Amino acid sequence: MNTKAKQDDESTTYARIKTLRALFPHHSYILYTATPQAPLLISRIDALSPDFGRVLTPGTHYVGGQEFFVDGADKYIKLIPLSEVPDKNDPPHEAPESLRAALRDFFIGVAIGLLEDEFQKGRNRSMMIHPAIARDEHLMFKRWTHQIKDHWSAILQDTTHPDHAGLLNEFRKSADGILKTYDTSLTFEDIAPILFEAMEETAVAELNTREKSRIAPVDWVGEYSWILIGGIGLDRGFTVEGLTVSYMPRSTGVGNADNIQQRARFFGYKKRYLGLCRIYLTSANIEAFTDYVKHEESVRCSIRNHLHEGGSLKDWRRTYFLDQKLKPTRASVILLEMYQSKGKGGWIVPDHPFDDSETVAENRELVERILESFDFTRYAEDGWNDKQIVPAFSDTLALSDILPMIGQFRYRWPDDNLRHSALMLGLERMVSDEPGMTCSFYALSGPWSGVDYKRTLTEKSPPKVKQLWQGANAPTNYPGARALVSAETVTFQLHRYDIQTADKKRTLRDVPILAVHVPDPLMERVWVER
Repeated sequence: MNTKAKQDDESTTYARIKTLRALFPHHSYILYTATPQAPLLISRIDALSPDFGRVLTPGTHYVGGQEFFVDGADKYIKLIPLSEVPDKNDPPHEAPESLRAALRDFFIGVAIGLLEDEFQKGRNRSMMIHPAIARDEHLMFKRWTHQIKDHWSAILQDTTHPDHAGLLNEFRKSADGILKTYDTSLTFEDIAPILFEAMEETAVAELNTREKSRIAPVDWVGEYSWILIGGIGLDRGFTVEGLTVSYMPRSTGVGNADNIQQRARFFGYKKRYLGLCRIYLTSANIEAFTDYVKHEESVRCSIRNHLHEGGSLKDWRRTYFLDQKLKPTRASVILLEMYQSKGKGGWIVPDHPFDDSETVAENRELVERILESFDFTRYAEDGWNDKQIVPAFSDTLALSDILPMIGQFRYRWPDDNLRHSALMLGLERMVSDEPGMTCSFYALSGPWSGVDYKRTLTEKSPPKVKQLWQGANAPTNYPGARALVSAETVTFQLHRYDIQTADKKRTLRDVPILAVHVPDPLMERVWVER
């Protein structure tokens, strides 16, 4: 990708690719990647913007985000407590217990592999320790790993050692967990005598560019079992053979979704030994990888559906889900302008619902159909006055029932349409994940209430509605319209006002305004190309 796109310049590798392509009048340039965010979000006139594409499906023995973070999270994912993440300003003096647990899981897997003659079959067992980028941390984890390995080896060799029985008991607990997920006839009694050999057969290597410009290759043929420790070198493009246990006590970095995925060395063709796999992560990384799985599937589905309908990648409108804490890729390569649905305080409201009388009339007819199609009741708390009573209310509507009608709201302004499109994508995703989800609906004002409601537009251009929500009123115990929401599900509020221009020379009658509140736990950011 051209990492100098925003500087109106060309980065070196990008320029060389263009020069190479220019030498061949007839050619195809094919990009194969598991992280398509960058090539899909560069400018469509960029030389590397894809013209055609296919969504590839991995083979049956592949395991990825779905197997680890959705279907098997309770089996394969282990938490590294925040208290055990090294603080560079206050380095720990001893190895964290979670690292010891990860090493026990790994050596159990190595022992099983030795008993099953995996090395004779040309296979490996490996563990990846992936701390922060700082090389000092790599050295610290390498030192800890050597110390733990040597200490355990000495205890296992000496049956009279006071810690011998206790260490075997710890390994038994680890084995009990592994044997619940890995299908074998072996028992801990078979595994225990091989644990010393498993440790002796394991090489520990630090992989970074401390002394050389390139990371030294791993001699997979020479050794069966490896523990690899590194930072950026293990981030992307590096294949870890026979990886079973990963230990990653690092932050999510700047939060680029494609970088998060590139760290997932634990994905791969390992269905045969999936039961031996364990992934130790901080809570932030567990959440990031889980969210990435949803994001990746939304991108794949969106592209797949578009191509199935006969479209090309050139005319595919970029739409996908991405957690609010993540960004799709590095900003330096993106020139497409993307809209991010975030809402303010959980509320998503159009800015210009009053613009264009024809559109307003269509929305007004739609509102009448909604009110006729569902069973609504009046709603009020003790002490509320006539202006505060909700004339049409329900908190039992099925979101899947009302959503098709909500999707028919139309707006003239592009930003309002983008906001509504992003909202609908998010709501459709919720219904797909939880078909029985209900929602709340409040019709707060309008002709049916018998009360005259007006709102004024601001003087600035383009104008917006001043104070959409009715405020709180202490004497009547009214909390204010903004507070009439469900904390657990989606809330629709329908407002109908006569809209008066700032100079009070013109009034737009009965303008429907749909406000939607989505609680934080349900809010997913939807990115839509402008």
